[in-house]
This record gives sequence, structure tokens and C-alpha cells, in this order.
Amino acid sequence: MPSEETVDKIQESSIWRMENEFYEFVKDQFHFQRKMTFRPIEDGESAQDAPSVDADGKRKTYLLSDGQLYEPKGLQFHYEKVRPR
Repeated sequence: MPSEETVDKIQESSIWRMENEFYEFVKDQFHFQRKMTFRPIEDGESAQDAPSVDADGKRKTYLLSDGQLYEPKGLQFHYEKVRPR
């Protein structure tokens, strides 16, 4: 492990500050996208309450890195081609 003195010296660097600022931005965007894409499954919630069920009648769930089960919210965006006149 680097000493606190070494860490302090690195954190004084303008490059480190820019990289850290970018990292924080990307992390915030990742959490925003996850919140927009997935809905957390609450304890005790039944499969009948689930809006996302596949053709076999099974609920689609994903265990994400935070240790909680999520299900997709479904289609949220619609894109159209814009053509010049």
C-alpha cells in the first residue's frame, strides 16, 4: 500500500483531479442508467406483480453487483428517423 504522503502527492496533480472528476461523472451516469433501465424487486413481491415476464411465464430478473435482484422496466424510448424535406 502506498503511504498517505504518496497518495496526497498524487492527488495534488491536476491530471489526477481531471481523471477523478471524469470517474465520478461516469459513475453517476452509470447509476442513472441503471435506475432508468431496472426496477428493484422488493422482498415478498410475487411473480404475478411482475410486469416483465418472458414467453415461458418466467420472471426476468438480474442479480446486479450491489447484491439486489432487479427486473427490466421494458421499452422506455422510441426513436424515429428524421428525414429532410
